[in-house]
Amino acid sequence: MSQQALTLFKYKAINNNGRAVNGAIFAIDENHLYSQLLEADMTLVKASAAKSPHGFLANLRPKKVPLRESMRFYIQLSRMQKAGIPLLDALFHSRLSTDSQILRDAVIELHRRVSEGLTLSKAMEEFPHCFNNLQVTIVRASEQTGDMASAYEFLIDYLKSSSEMERRIKKATRYPMILTTVLVGVTIFLMGFVVPQIIGFVDAFGEGELPFATTSLMAVSSFFQTFGVFLVIAIILGIAGVKTLRRVSHSFRYMTDSMILKIPAVGTVFRKIEIARFAYVFNVLQSAKIPLIESIKEALDVSNNVVIREALQEVHRNVLDGEPMSEALSKTGEFPNIVIQMFKLGEESGEFLHALNQVSEFYNDDIDDAIDAVVSMIEPLLTAVMGGMITWIAIAVFGPIYDSFENIDF
Repeated sequence: MSQQALTLFKYKAINNNGRAVNGAIFAIDENHLYSQLLEADMTLVKASAAKSPHGFLANLRPKKVPLRESMRFYIQLSRMQKAGIPLLDALFHSRLSTDSQILRDAVIELHRRVSEGLTLSKAMEEFPHCFNNLQVTIVRASEQTGDMASAYEFLIDYLKSSSEMERRIKKATRYPMILTTVLVGVTIFLMGFVVPQIIGFVDAFGEGELPFATTSLMAVSSFFQTFGVFLVIAIILGIAGVKTLRRVSHSFRYMTDSMILKIPAVGTVFRKIEIARFAYVFNVLQSAKIPLIESIKEALDVSNNVVIREALQEVHRNVLDGEPMSEALSKTGEFPNIVIQMFKLGEESGEFLHALNQVSEFYNDDIDDAIDAVVSMIEPLLTAVMGGMITWIAIAVFGPIYDSFENIDF
């Protein structure tokens, strides 16, 4: 069976709870697809050969498995491993532990390919959208030692840490983004709808030359009335354009990532997040007895910032040439002295894992405080902007009205 050509089929099936399920898995033909779904307690309703998108558009919205779903998968494998259940049976039953259809389809395929003689790590390599290089590397290393339970525990801890780091990143970005969106929305509403009504009221009182605050407010309001819709469209297209360019252009992403790291206060937070992520993953790989060079190579891929990732690639090249890691980190200019010193102490004392733990713990404790400091700084800044705008409107409106009262002869 493994020698025959496989086709990716999209399917609709009914599971054992009577619910409709949509997905996509590889099969030789529809009969083979039917038998695979039947083994997974699903009855095929309809199927068609999937057409894979080509070109850069295929990568604009890559599908990902939620971290918690991946964690649940490894927890199930770990429990069944401890219970003495063979790997094939564990894979067969673990497909029921996830709510992610993407992961469920991948696990069905893992079961089939492992049953045909592939190792678990080799089968996982064929599904990079579900299992990244780090997961494959840890599983492969554990297959060589025969200690799969340790692999699952390492991966569960890694995914827990990744989930926590994701939460911190959202905390650092989501609240300021919400405040900024509200500020932009209120500005457009005030200038496009409220201020024109107020200006009409001011014209009824105003006599002679209007003050600068009033004329400038009228000009800005007129601009929003005329171009407000186009401004909103431009903002939406601009955000979408930046996101697209970051996905398809390496030089553009490098430029924007470099700019992010240079933003006062905010850049420091993101640098700490990237260092903490690298230190933790590197620690996991070293604890799993992965060789130093391979650990650096795999750990650098977890960095979301291209500037930091390329700095780590330089570290990998220099360590490969025989340099101590602390010296290689120092040469990049992207890592704080405290990180370099911790690595150096670990190298000199022979307690490298202890040094990695210290780096990871230090930055994990420091990140939340740094994020809270940034958020507490942004909130009053945006409040001050909103207060300044309201003050400007008040001066522009009440100034001419007050002047008109002064000219009334009682």
